[in-house]
Amino acid sequence: MLKKLLSLMLILLSSGALAVDSVYGKNPKGQDQSVAKIKREISKLGVDAPVIVKLCDGRKLSGRIGEIGEDSVVLRAPVKGDRTATLTNRIVITYSEVKQVKYAGSSGEANLLPGFLIAGAVILLIKLIH
Repeated sequence: MLKKLLSLMLILLSSGALAVDSVYGKNPKGQDQSVAKIKREISKLGVDAPVIVKLCDGRKLSGRIGEIGEDSVVLRAPVKGDRTATLTNRIVITYSEVKQVKYAGSSGEANLLPGFLIAGAVILLIKLIH
């Protein structure tokens, strides 16, 4: 009985080591998939979309998409310290440097304002009729 139990534990431990190896091993195919995903997200947003780009080294860049290339994207960003500046900084970012891309357009709260205005107008109209 003890031999069977030890054999089973040995099999389970060795299969666990194989699973850990495959999970933590570097997979260039997985990296290609993440680059393709970032490329699709940027293409879906399109040129002139406001974005926040998180890079693999931890930096965050914000601006508008200027050009979408085969290997990189150009981000047009404002000059720091100049509030009235147009988007003059051109930052070329390769897709492999990008960790995450977020759309930085209007939030859902901004889209609620017309609904509140219409609801307020209806309530005011009902009060005026009665």
